[in-house]
Amino acid sequence: MERIQFGEFQFNTGSYELTSHDQVIALDPRTVTLLLFLLDNPNRIVTRDELQEVIWQGVIVTDNAINKLVAN
Repeated sequence: MERIQFGEFQFNTGSYELTSHDQVIALDPRTVTLLLFLLDNPNRIVTRDELQEVIWQGVIVTDNAINKLVAN
């Protein structure tokens, strides 16, 4: 189990729990997958195609679906 600190947030990779100022922030499975992918790929730009492959496992989704997930 590892805790990753970024800004005011802390992410527990064992429990997939995101906290900010001691408050737990609920994450759905796709958001957890997105967060883990971004944390595993720091300091580089990831493409929409990569996000689609990793999060939706190749299922074609609209740009709006990707935008909405990232915005959350």
